[in-house]
Amino acid sequence: MQEETSSNYSQKKQKSPWAENKIGNFWIKERDGDSPYLLGFLMIDGKRHNVSIYKNKFKSEDKPSNEADFVAFKNFSKYEVEKYKNKNYTKKDL
Repeated sequence: MQEETSSNYSQKKQKSPWAENKIGNFWIKERDGDSPYLLGFLMIDGKRHNVSIYKNKFKSEDKPSNEADFVAFKNFSKYEVEKYKNKNYTKKDL
């Protein structure tokens, strides 16, 4: 019986293909009066990229289209937000 338990434990410790292919996490967030959105991050080449994903409000529901159902945006850093608020940016920054 002990062997069975030990082998089950070692099987659980091995990473599944799903765990090995995981590149990020997202959480559902809500604001008053707005649609829910996803907030999270993607790991690309060892670098963390904070991302927000929203339902595409401009998608035409009346007819079939190739428009995306959701859109993703890179989140601004605190530095980028302050720079924008102070209008201290150049065309190169945009």
